[in-house]
Amino acid sequence: MASSSSGLGSLPPEILGHILQQCDSAEDIKAMICTCRFVHRTWEILSSSIIIAYGRTNIPCFDLALMAIRATALVHEAEKRCAVPPAIDPDTITVAARAPSPAEFSTVRDMYHFGSCARAKYFDHPRPGLTPFTHLRWNVAR
Repeated sequence: MASSSSGLGSLPPEILGHILQQCDSAEDIKAMICTCRFVHRTWEILSSSIIIAYGRTNIPCFDLALMAIRATALVHEAEKRCAVPPAIDPDTITVAARAPSPAEFSTVRDMYHFGSCARAKYFDHPRPGLTPFTHLRWNVAR
């Protein structure tokens, strides 16, 4: 345990990890990480479990999105080398195979934000008299 006068510094890392997992937003997690060195060290140790808990709670299909990000990264790396993309075994890119990194989480979160913006722009506010498909064509065309 850390010898700190703050309340967070006196908590065991496991309890602090559970508190970080309960944050409502990634910004809340980031704010807590920045409070003191002890919380930041706890984040460095437990970041994977915190990311998994937060992602599964707040991002629909988090596991599948993470797999898509990892598969895309493998293909992108192969294309940069002008090589044929490798055969991707889905079992090797799951959360169970490898814990997510903060960079992968950031990419999944950005992809979720992009999807939310596209849904809001093209599907959430249909024009009167238009079917969902014609509404999409109408919005893309303008």
